[in-house]
Amino acid sequence: MSEENQQNLPVTQKKERLIVQAQYDENYSMLMDTARFEQIYRMAQMFSKTDFVPDHYKGKFENCFVAISTAMRMNVDIFMFMNSTYWVRNKLGMYATFIIAMINTRGGLESTLRWEFEGSGNTKKCTCIGIKKGTLEKLEITLTWADVVANGWNSNSAWVKNQEQMFRYRTAAMFARAYCPEVVLGLPAKDELEDMQIEATEATPAPQNNRISSVNNVINSLQVKQENASVDIGQNQLDETSIDNGTDQQRNLEPKDLNQTVGNASGGVESSNKRRPKLDNVAVV
Repeated sequence: MSEENQQNLPVTQKKERLIVQAQYDENYSMLMDTARFEQIYRMAQMFSKTDFVPDHYKGKFENCFVAISTAMRMNVDIFMFMNSTYWVRNKLGMYATFIIAMINTRGGLESTLRWEFEGSGNTKKCTCIGIKKGTLEKLEITLTWADVVANGWNSNSAWVKNQEQMFRYRTAAMFARAYCPEVVLGLPAKDELEDMQIEATEATPAPQNNRISSVNNVINSLQVKQENASVDIGQNQLDETSIDNGTDQQRNLEPKDLNQTVGNASGGVESSNKRRPKLDNVAVV
């Protein structure tokens, strides 16, 4: 190749392989670091064997592992976290008192939360109020009894026995989701999960029972068909047995019995001929 052609060729650059190393912060390093993971695993086994944890953690080190890792991410005491959380329908929920404590200490407020109640009966409403630190902005969440009835929460007996307390708990959870979800990692309150469970139960009319009923109907239908088939088979066997017995009887007849049978048949023919009128003397017109 001439020098002129070589000069006209495009210049190719050598590509270098770029190696990117993932960087995990302190929250994820406890799961990606083998030594820390094993330490949390041992801690979970120890907490699952103690009598000072709730029943939903006792003997279940997998649940304890999740609780420990979550508590470490939130930078709270593990033992306090495990005693302030609950499992409802395989979802982790927090006690409302724990949520209120997290808001008061880490929600960036000038002072602790306060509540104001207005009205009574069906017109009752509760407002949760917090003052933002620095700007002194008034943050509030309002919940009315009409909202409680509309969502079906009043079917929970706690709303009837401790109405004002339930108003405080529910508005505090709503306040956390609206203004400072990071302090609770977006986790719902235990009371919210329980109300969600009631709603799901009322909305789903026992599908398991319907499936069981359908299966039973199919089984009964198959049993009836099997019984009918057994009756038909038995009747066919009975008919075949009768035919076989008749054939055997004919085969077992002795010669004299056979002659008698033929004679009887002949006699029957002769007798029928005797009863037939003679037509010799009848004139044909």
